[in-house]
Amino acid sequence: MNKIKFFIIMAVAGLGGVAWPGVGLAAPQMTLDAAREQADSQMDIMLFRIKMFHHEVKNSMLSTMELPVFKEYFSLPESRHNTLDSNGVLQLSKNQVKLRKKMEEWSRLLCNRFPVGEACLIDRTGQEHLRVVHNKVEDLHFFSSTESDSPFFEPTFQLKAGEIFTSDPYMSPDSEQWVIAYTSPVVLANDDIPAFFHIEIPVDVYNKLVVTQDYSYFTAHQKIQHDKEEEGRYFIVNKEGLLLADSRQEINYKLHANHNPDINKDTSDYMLNEKMSAYFPPVSSINDDPKFLDVTKKMRKGETGEAHLTLNNRAYIMLYRPVPGRSWSLGHLDPVGGAGYWEQQKP
Repeated sequence: MNKIKFFIIMAVAGLGGVAWPGVGLAAPQMTLDAAREQADSQMDIMLFRIKMFHHEVKNSMLSTMELPVFKEYFSLPESRHNTLDSNGVLQLSKNQVKLRKKMEEWSRLLCNRFPVGEACLIDRTGQEHLRVVHNKVEDLHFFSSTESDSPFFEPTFQLKAGEIFTSDPYMSPDSEQWVIAYTSPVVLANDDIPAFFHIEIPVDVYNKLVVTQDYSYFTAHQKIQHDKEEEGRYFIVNKEGLLLADSRQEINYKLHANHNPDINKDTSDYMLNEKMSAYFPPVSSINDDPKFLDVTKKMRKGETGEAHLTLNNRAYIMLYRPVPGRSWSLGHLDPVGGAGYWEQQKP
């Protein structure tokens, strides 16, 4: 059994039923100590879910780069010296086509395993050699030759074998949504790095993690059950004070239909003009109480802490922790004492 088939079989076998521990229904605790204990437990579970998602994506990327087919493809002379037709379309030899089909097979498996918006293979010139968007293999005519403009291009070529770069969020011109890039270099036997493999994970995966009781990274086996924690709230804030995820607020992660009409879509970098502030609400949209905003300033600095707040005449304990693997912060508001919304809805 060759190595690529082994990895595929092992990955498919793992599709059976991995799901994150649920946060569950949590009624408000009557004392501060009880509320703190509950909030701390809930926060640990949520951080675990986020950390494991990040961990699984990175491990799958590393497994991908261990497949010999990527090195075999770029060991071909024609893969190192691109041939383009009169329209600038990449031309592939029979050997390239044969090896590329194997790489496409693995890329599509990743798209089934995770909510991948795009997977592609990019060489040092910025030329794409493979692209899979929403699990669909793209034709050569749609390949870009200007990927050197991408925010993850230069940082990835600074990596060593077995290393992964994760980008800040950006608007993907292919999947037309806010994404995070995971990239890892193709390293040959002589340590040369002719290319790298790249996948895009939608930012909204973090929102699904904070708003659901269970979230499986296997999209085909995903259980969507919205969390009904008693008036509690989870939210993720970046250094600029924007909400990347919020369990109690709708966030639009997809390209606006009426995005800037002055942007020329024929240019390679037109998506760079899309601003996060036009999509992600400020943390003040949760509450503009000065004490709450003072706490969020600490979150933006990556601090860990606890605060006791009264918001809208309700007592809360608020915990905040750095998000594993990211330059973000996770906040958790948990109510203290008294019947809340879900108890009030009982007949």
